[in-house]
Amino acid sequence: MSRTRPITPGELRKLLKVLPPAAALAVRISADTGLRVSDVLSIRCGDLQRTMKVRERKTGKQRTVHLKPATLKACKAFAAHGEDKLIPVNRSTIYRQIKKATADLGYDHVSMHSIRKLYARNFCKAHGLAATQREMQHDYLSTTMLYVLNPEDVERMIDNVHDE
Repeated sequence: MSRTRPITPGELRKLLKVLPPAAALAVRISADTGLRVSDVLSIRCGDLQRTMKVRERKTGKQRTVHLKPATLKACKAFAAHGEDKLIPVNRSTIYRQIKKATADLGYDHVSMHSIRKLYARNFCKAHGLAATQREMQHDYLSTTMLYVLNPEDVERMIDNVHDE
């Protein structure tokens, strides 16, 4: 089994240096907020604030997210392009750019979703598992656990269930 794994903070810093500007900004926003790529790409320039309410496209649930000051500053600078959408590219472009960059860096099992998993891990360390489940808007605690546990531990647990 090869699940997408959380990216490490060091890997994230290296990734941000090699990505094209739009993809790097999408990754920064996701790292700050835990938003899925589709939700990051739905942010409009006029919506930019330190604290924003976002309706998640996948779940339809509303969530309040917070951008770090440096990310907000980068967003506002990027928004000067004059488009309505902050990042006027489609998600397949972002996925393709991340796939190429992670391959060039030699990162296995890393994708845009890896950024969301890193956010969940950091949030869990600060606030605990139940708060992380609420923050990520997961219906099941087992889903949250897939985000915050080491992939090897998850695979070992799954294998143990199958062996019984």
